[in-house]
Amino acid sequence: MQVFTSPEVGALLDTAVTIAVKRGNCFVGVDHVFEAVLERSTLLPATVLAQHTKDLMAVGREMAVVAWTAPVPMASGELFYTPRAAVLVSDAAKYAEQFSRG
Repeated sequence: MQVFTSPEVGALLDTAVTIAVKRGNCFVGVDHVFEAVLERSTLLPATVLAQHTKDLMAVGREMAVVAWTAPVPMASGELFYTPRAAVLVSDAAKYAEQFSRG
């Protein structure tokens, strides 16, 4: 699946990949994406950051506890996004597009 994103979101996803690799994972999960959002929190509007940082941290911790456990779909050294991370990115792109229209 290919989702077109802004350079900022692309950089955020690159950060999520880096986090996954540092943890020794061959996949990028929602927990990696949430941690990347917190790491690059300057990309968030101040009002969103003030209102949701605590929730993001709680959800990130919970996602790390309830980590994705399905079998790895490929034997190569290639990284992939888990199904729920792919849906997260796809939905975020749709919401961003709707938000930008007003």
